[in-house]
Amino acid sequence: MRRLVSDGGVETADVLVIETAFHEMRRGSRDYILRKPLPTNVGCDVSDHRQVFHDLVRFETELWGAVDERLRSEVELPLSWFESMLIVDQLEGCRVYDIAEALSITVGGTSKLVDRIEAAGLCERRPNPDDRRSSLISLTAAGRDRFTDAAVVFDDELSRRLVVSDSTLDRFHAVLRRLRTTSRLLDHPDEPGSGHG
Repeated sequence: MRRLVSDGGVETADVLVIETAFHEMRRGSRDYILRKPLPTNVGCDVSDHRQVFHDLVRFETELWGAVDERLRSEVELPLSWFESMLIVDQLEGCRVYDIAEALSITVGGTSKLVDRIEAAGLCERRPNPDDRRSSLISLTAAGRDRFTDAAVVFDDELSRRLVVSDSTLDRFHAVLRRLRTTSRLLDHPDEPGSGHG
């Protein structure tokens, strides 16, 4: 049985979960999905890295585009703004660095993104009493109202696009988290838990 990554990473059975979820979500029919069983022949060679990469990137592109279009048309809020505002809403004492870490983007790019959201009157910065070099970010009243409206649209569009059974979605999410952890450890081998250094 071929592995996608080394020991402790993702195995062929996990790749089947990813591929099955991709095809089900892109097919877009809940009735079809609930009728179709998850493949059990995990011994077959299905861990084609190129195909997994293609499906992963294409699906992310399609999903982002669909959600972004709805947010822009219904609440006049780009998805990139919504994602940043989601982090601010969830994290007390949020900093630019926190948003950058959560979204896996650069601090410089995040700072410019927050600048645009602030200029639109949807968030505000205040001095960080524990670190004068940084600011704490919070949503304004207008920002919270816009975020609340956007969250309804966001959740609705995801429910339309992620059309798989709850069990498949849970397994899919677990595999993606394992892949992201493995990828992060490859990029930062000195972090705790990497097994290096």
